[in-house]
Amino acid sequence: MAGRFASSGVVRLGLLFVAYVATGYFGLSYAVASPVATTIWAPTGIALAAALLWGPSVLPVVALAAATVTTLVAGASFMSVSIALGNTAEVAVGWYLVTRFAGGADFLRSGRGAFLFSLLAGFTAPVVAAFVGAVSASLRVGSFSEFDATMAVWWLGDAGGAHLVTPLILAIARPEPGWAWTPKRRGEWWLLLTFLAATVYTVFFSPLGVGHEAYPLAFLVLPLAVWAAFRFRAREAALVNLLVAIGVVWGTLLGLGPFVTTGEPGALLVVQVFLNILCMTSLPLTAGVFERRAALAALDAARAELELRVVERTAALDEAQAAAQVGTWRWDVETDLVFWSDEMHRLFGLVPGSVKLDFATYTRLLTPEDAATMQARVQRCLETGEPYQFEHRLRHDDGRVTWLDGRGHAVRDAQGKVIRLVGTGQDITERKRAEEEVRKLTEELERRIEARTQELARANAELESFNYSVSHDLRGPLRNIGGFAEILLEELGPSASELTKGNLNRIVTNARRMNDIITGMLALANAGRGALELGPVDLSRLAEQALADLREAAPERSVRVDIEPGLHVHGDRRLLRVLVSNLLSNAWKFTGRLPDGEARVTCGLEVGPGGPELVVRDNGAGFDPTLGGQLFLPFRRLHQRSEFDGTGIGLATVARIAERHGGDVRAEGRIGGGASFFVRLPGLAGTSSLPADDT
Repeated sequence: MAGRFASSGVVRLGLLFVAYVATGYFGLSYAVASPVATTIWAPTGIALAAALLWGPSVLPVVALAAATVTTLVAGASFMSVSIALGNTAEVAVGWYLVTRFAGGADFLRSGRGAFLFSLLAGFTAPVVAAFVGAVSASLRVGSFSEFDATMAVWWLGDAGGAHLVTPLILAIARPEPGWAWTPKRRGEWWLLLTFLAATVYTVFFSPLGVGHEAYPLAFLVLPLAVWAAFRFRAREAALVNLLVAIGVVWGTLLGLGPFVTTGEPGALLVVQVFLNILCMTSLPLTAGVFERRAALAALDAARAELELRVVERTAALDEAQAAAQVGTWRWDVETDLVFWSDEMHRLFGLVPGSVKLDFATYTRLLTPEDAATMQARVQRCLETGEPYQFEHRLRHDDGRVTWLDGRGHAVRDAQGKVIRLVGTGQDITERKRAEEEVRKLTEELERRIEARTQELARANAELESFNYSVSHDLRGPLRNIGGFAEILLEELGPSASELTKGNLNRIVTNARRMNDIITGMLALANAGRGALELGPVDLSRLAEQALADLREAAPERSVRVDIEPGLHVHGDRRLLRVLVSNLLSNAWKFTGRLPDGEARVTCGLEVGPGGPELVVRDNGAGFDPTLGGQLFLPFRRLHQRSEFDGTGIGLATVARIAERHGGDVRAEGRIGGGASFFVRLPGLAGTSSLPADDT
């Protein structure tokens, strides 16, 4: 493939060389001011087009071709080399300036680019070749008397080549996209060529164009060039310019036409100026028309895309409105014309276009009471511009009544006058039905709650009565049973048998245990009812008081207890006293089997997963961690009564008190490795700034 590209490049350069030499030799055969200066120097246009299409790599071929042409016409000499270098420099300068400032090979696609091409490549770059060529020609003949004439013809000839040939080649190599030859365009093109041939013949070949007075007739070709620029592509416009140039030069060389007034050299100089001005006018106009045509095509494409999007968005909006049951409306206040979307018609049970829509028609579809309210809302919106929202009912022909959420806002003109109302309507019938169901369910729930509240009040009253009975009616007989058993045991004294003593001791023990259970039940019940009396509580002081009670009850025990000072919380002091006492009593009890002096209990503050926690930790008997969830259930014990005495209510009471304060409890432990009880209480802190507690 690389070889194919390389061979195609060689072919292109070869064609460039042949075209340059052939057109140059043909052009110099009509040289006037100098053997190496002609009216139209086509090789400049060919070389410049090749450089713009293929890059500056063509410059060596241009130099070789220029030297070859000059050598064929004037022989091998220093002049041939200098002219070749001048022509090559001209192409290099033109290529750079056009590429840098005029858009390169695409200069024909903008009016600015075409004008800059004409200015830079058509008039500026040829000065280089013209100056070098005129100097070389003058040095050859040993006289500078013809320097000005030679340079003028050379300059304008190279300018003509750039103006006439380069645009045509580039227009053929880079055709305008989107162009199509329709029968109408073909007919117009042939009509243009017919007028062109007739005009060129009449002005430059017929007796009508001869003489000084026929000079203005030359400008008849300008409307034809403008015609080509406006109605066709750059290729056709450049071809028209080239055809005009051929006709003008040919006729003038034959001694015909309005430019034959001052002899052949002067006539051809005028021809050069005329043709260059013609191209300088035609090319930017052609490019400007292309720009406009491209802009219109882009605009048409954008309009088509926009229309397609509008259709798609309208369809999507209709689908969305149907899915959401939301319609849109617009009311022109001055004309009283109303526009409804298809979904709005459906919401009102109407077929689009079936009725004339105005505000009166709209209000007639509402229930009478809602229509009056809606009119008041709309009137306020018209007067103040304040948007409104109103839920109203619609009457249908089949007797149905549906609910609609109507919303609207005002649109003002530049003077602030309300000229239009726009808004939406949404079917909320299902929502209203749901709200009615919720209302009925709420009423039913409130009725049930009231009934349950009454039942709970009765239950609480019964519980109060039960507590009173337990406190007075049950505990009294228990005390009597235990007391009489102890009296009987003392009266029998040594005369009682061991069996009798054992039975009497069991009566006393069970009576005491029953009394403890009743006490625990009352404490648990009291922990779960009654209003909380909240206030600042010094937990450290409560713990110290509970520890004093434990030491007083068992002075023989030696237990190391560490209580962190400054623990405080906002809560019910009475219940929190029970909580702290139960936790310390639990730790005191389950360290009872340790050797004297080895028991350890700590009470302090730690940060747990849910925040600060009150922690009571001991190194006692511990518990099976798989059964830890049962610790805080009433009457659940993880140890035999023969090991540790108790009722199984203390920790349940702790959990109940924590819950009433918005907290919770958890426990960690292992068999023989002690236990830790964590109580999370909102507002628990470790630094106290409370006033002295007089508890």
